[in-house]
Amino acid sequence: MFQGKKIGQVKERGIGYKLFIIFSLTTILPALISSYLIINYNLPEEYSKYQLIILLSLEVVIIFLGIYLSSTMAGSIMKAISAIKEVAEGNVSKRLTESAREEISGLAMNFNRITSNLENTIKNLEASEEQMRRMLFRIGNIIASPVDIDKVMQILLSTTVHVLEGDKGFFFMQDDEKGVMSLLVNVNATDEDLKYYENWREEGIIKKVIREKKSVRISINNTIEVNEVLCPIDKSKTSISAPIILGNRVIGVISLADKKNGGEYLEDELFLLENLSSQIAMALENSRLRKNAEKSYFETIIALATAVDSRDEYTIGHSKQVAKYAIGIAKNMGLAQSDIDVLRDAALLHDIGKIGMPDDLLRNTDELTNDEKDLVWKHPVTGENILKPIESLSKLCPIVRHHHERYDGKGYPDGLKGKDIPLLARIIMLADAYDAMRSDRSYQKGQSSEEAIEEIKKYSGFQFDPLCVKTFVEYLETSIEN
Repeated sequence: MFQGKKIGQVKERGIGYKLFIIFSLTTILPALISSYLIINYNLPEEYSKYQLIILLSLEVVIIFLGIYLSSTMAGSIMKAISAIKEVAEGNVSKRLTESAREEISGLAMNFNRITSNLENTIKNLEASEEQMRRMLFRIGNIIASPVDIDKVMQILLSTTVHVLEGDKGFFFMQDDEKGVMSLLVNVNATDEDLKYYENWREEGIIKKVIREKKSVRISINNTIEVNEVLCPIDKSKTSISAPIILGNRVIGVISLADKKNGGEYLEDELFLLENLSSQIAMALENSRLRKNAEKSYFETIIALATAVDSRDEYTIGHSKQVAKYAIGIAKNMGLAQSDIDVLRDAALLHDIGKIGMPDDLLRNTDELTNDEKDLVWKHPVTGENILKPIESLSKLCPIVRHHHERYDGKGYPDGLKGKDIPLLARIIMLADAYDAMRSDRSYQKGQSSEEAIEEIKKYSGFQFDPLCVKTFVEYLETSIEN
């Protein structure tokens, strides 16, 4: 490295030497010849001694002026060369000095303009690289999350379109029922686009991607030869499409169409989309495996909950009845379907914590001892702990834990009061109590619907949430009439 630097310095000094030689040949040499002629040959009489001195003095001045100008120019050029060398080595913030601009202003202005543009370009590339890094980090977090796959794909597609400055984005997913690719999510698709894809059959670029299992990039100057019928992606000026392959099967396609800035998609951007499609394939497979595992776990828990109900002939079907009443209350309250689904599952599993309780305790008709009470009061917490390992069932945990809390704060296990108790837990509390009142026991016959309704009205505001009671009574009265 030292040797290379020394050679560079020699080359820079060589420019000064060359300028000095050129100046010498054009100025100093003629002056020396003139002096030689004047000294060795007779000059015309009209030249006086003083005139000769003046002439020689002028020549000397011109010589020194030339030397000064040449050295200054050489210095400016060497500074410019040094600056160019720094830029070549990576210092794009380098600029020529004021003195250099005065001497070689045209070169300096163009040099500074070039380095300024280069610096801006590098900054933009670094910003884009950072943006890409953030996008990939965000995508990794999204893929690892247990969010519904439709939501995951919408976030991924929106992020990709934003980072690559695309105009539209499409994500197609294999519809096993229809046997074709269907548009799952989109970004900025027009009504015309959506109408086309409603009854779409695989055509154009998407068909080519599926058939060849390869990515396709369409630049502005490309001509479409994949199909005579052009789908919305084919009609775009530029696009990139990548297959999502699981095993040896194409299960989806992700496409971006047109650019907001009017440019075209580059090979690097297609490469990024290909990497993204690989991550999506892994996300879909992980989602499938997770859903299968959770489905098996959920079915196992349901079977266990049913087994708990079946341990006592008087409680067979209890959880299903509680779920039925709870859903009726929720619908009459106008709750969202997503909340109703959570409520249904929580109702089916609300007594799962009793699985560890002995049969004689479940069937006991006498007053419970303190130890027995402690064991009974722990079953909501035990149920919560059974559900905790599965993330998709995490929403059920607070409902199962608190379904024995009373509105007046005298319930268990935490003694919550009023609206501190989750609403869905308050609903199950009421549905559970009503079904218990209506069910026959070994020690007493179940109450009639009218008697049970009067009972829950009596404890409204104490054991039960008044709003839940009002809604439940309306639901029951409507059900009885029907």
